[in-house]
Amino acid sequence: MVALISVYSVFNSSLAWLEVGWAEWAVYALVPIAVIFVLLYRSGWHRELTGAPRTLALIGLSGFIFCSVLIVGGAILTALLVVINHFTSFYP
Repeated sequence: MVALISVYSVFNSSLAWLEVGWAEWAVYALVPIAVIFVLLYRSGWHRELTGAPRTLALIGLSGFIFCSVLIVGGAILTALLVVINHFTSFYP
């Protein structure tokens, strides 16, 4: 989540000149996936695999981690909004 917020804050002003919505969203999605990939590639995760199998496994795992972060973040945000709405409701 921190990577998503930092990517958005860094690229928000620099991508405004594009004026192409899909390109902005592609950058917002690809940069965190690339950061996750680099972290996993430099780690000791499955060093016994070499070449293309390891790279493809890391790309798949990076995408899975990114999607999981988005889903869990959305679920937490939804639960938080439900709780806030429940306690600020004026109707019994």
